[in-house]
Amino acid sequence: MNNVRLYSNGTAVINREYAFTGSEPLRISIPVRKSDLDDVISSIAVFGDVTIVEPPTYTPTNADEPELSLSPNGVLRDLATKLAGTTVELDAGVTYKGKLLGLQPFRREFERTFIEQYRLIILTEKGVQQIEESSVTAMRFTDPVVLAEVEKSLRHMVGEIKADSSKVELTVRPNVETATATITYATPVAAWKIRYQLRTSSEGTELEGQAVVDNDTDDDWNDTLITVITGEPITFSTDLAEIRRPERGRVNVVSDRVAGAVSAEPAFPVAAGPALAAAEVTRGGGGEDFRVSGRKARRSRDSSAGSYGSVDSFLLSKADQSEAEVRESGDFAIFTSPDPLNLSAGRSAIVPLFQTAIGEAQTILLYREKDDAQRPYRAVRFQNSAEFSLGRGVCEIFVEGDFRGKCVLEPTKPGQELFLVHAKETGVRVDKKSSRRESRRMAIKISEGTVYGEILHKQRTSYRIQNNHREPFTLEIEHPRTFADARFAVSVSSGSHEEVEIPSGRRIRVTLPAASGLEVKVAEEQVEESQVVLSVAWLIGNVVGLKSPASEAEGIQECINLQKKVEGIEAEIREKLEASVTIAEEQERLMKLIPNGHAEQANSWRTDLSTAEKELREVKRTLLPSLRARLKEAQAELQKSLERLRYNWAESSDE
Repeated sequence: MNNVRLYSNGTAVINREYAFTGSEPLRISIPVRKSDLDDVISSIAVFGDVTIVEPPTYTPTNADEPELSLSPNGVLRDLATKLAGTTVELDAGVTYKGKLLGLQPFRREFERTFIEQYRLIILTEKGVQQIEESSVTAMRFTDPVVLAEVEKSLRHMVGEIKADSSKVELTVRPNVETATATITYATPVAAWKIRYQLRTSSEGTELEGQAVVDNDTDDDWNDTLITVITGEPITFSTDLAEIRRPERGRVNVVSDRVAGAVSAEPAFPVAAGPALAAAEVTRGGGGEDFRVSGRKARRSRDSSAGSYGSVDSFLLSKADQSEAEVRESGDFAIFTSPDPLNLSAGRSAIVPLFQTAIGEAQTILLYREKDDAQRPYRAVRFQNSAEFSLGRGVCEIFVEGDFRGKCVLEPTKPGQELFLVHAKETGVRVDKKSSRRESRRMAIKISEGTVYGEILHKQRTSYRIQNNHREPFTLEIEHPRTFADARFAVSVSSGSHEEVEIPSGRRIRVTLPAASGLEVKVAEEQVEESQVVLSVAWLIGNVVGLKSPASEAEGIQECINLQKKVEGIEAEIREKLEASVTIAEEQERLMKLIPNGHAEQANSWRTDLSTAEKELREVKRTLLPSLRARLKEAQAELQKSLERLRYNWAESSDE
């Protein structure tokens, strides 16, 4: 039996069964796209009690183009020109044998008009002979090499009709009493998709899954069992289908794409608590809510056949269809069609997979500000009660035969919960308001030259929800986190609530009363801890500048006075440095004047130059070194004072 196994990552494993006629060898030709040739030849295998007479052969994807290209318009002239020098036989009333020399144009007058025509020139035993093109009825190439090149060119021209097509060919012979051989290979294909329909009524809830399969290969899948698999094995392309001549001493195995990392979004199940029981069975309000008791829901024969909101469709019976055989293999769920089907190349089909009753399901309203700031969305929450995994696919929601929305069902293992958001709830309005972010210092500790601080960041958010329906709802609010590692305090104006941590913040679950309102308040707090090196500048900016009671403390005043002493010495050093620059500039001026002055004036300038030199020497050799030594001592004294300083302050609990 033929079988095609389709993976959701766009890979197919094809098993094709071939029947023998007696003991004669069977030539097998598999149509393959050139772009897929690499996968086919890397995976092809033959099974059965057979002998491979000729191994699989194929034309490499980068094989050389034919040397001879023929023009379909005027092919005889094209051959006579491009194949000059080859041995031919020409039939033109008589047969001419010889070497083709080419074409000779000539002009012929017809009704006072000259028409350009051609003669084929051939070298025969009689010499060079001319044969008019119109009289040639046949031209044969007697050189096998030339004939092969012509055929190669013709094959290439045919291949241009479907340029991406190729073939893998092999020959197998049956051994004693063998009737069939099986060829298996893998090939890229269009990824199969899964579609779901969740149907609920007063009699129960049912989830139906179907696979959308596209045959975009060059091969027909006739009399074939279709198997779809939810897993995604790693696959990649190589250079097996190419002619590659490596450099000496080097081996190339080229990959266009490597396997990437696999990631998954975290799940978030929330169990319904006793305080929320009143919202579990509701009806109306833009769509019926539902909850099925613990008994297994039977399939309703009065559910919709797929009409979007048609009242008449509710009265129709849904067609019976066969369900696929399903089994789990590791992380893979494998569905196989119960009966063979025919799917030609370029066609698609919808293959039934399963129909399963759902034990319990609940309608939830979900509010996420980033999706809609004022309206929540309707969602269905239920557990995957099937014994197999569900793959990612589009799901349509029907309630009592009426279409209620569309969503994406994410991959779900048996026993895991699904949360299908499918419609906007226009009967419920949410007004969200957030206060400005507040920050204030909570505590300061100074010890051993280091300042340890705590700053409290706050933000308060209010969700005011108005329910215009006469039925209660279960509402879940996804509150986004404002501060990293924040603490949350949630309160509601009436009733109770549940809350749980989610990656983006907090999910809060409440019961929304019928035809009434509810307010949910969220207080978010974060304590930011800091650590900085103590300096007088920090003391002035954070203690003295804020007129803290500690401003007059003896230790703080000592640090401030020592800082002033350091700054005074630094000012003296700057003053002496500026004076030395001024003296040096004066010396440079005097040295330029002395050569140009008369004797008495020059002597006066020399005296001034000598005095300036003494002053500059005094500054550089005595005053500046002394000031720098004093500065070093003052800085050391200040550092010791900062390290001795101890200070503790914390915000009182009643603030």
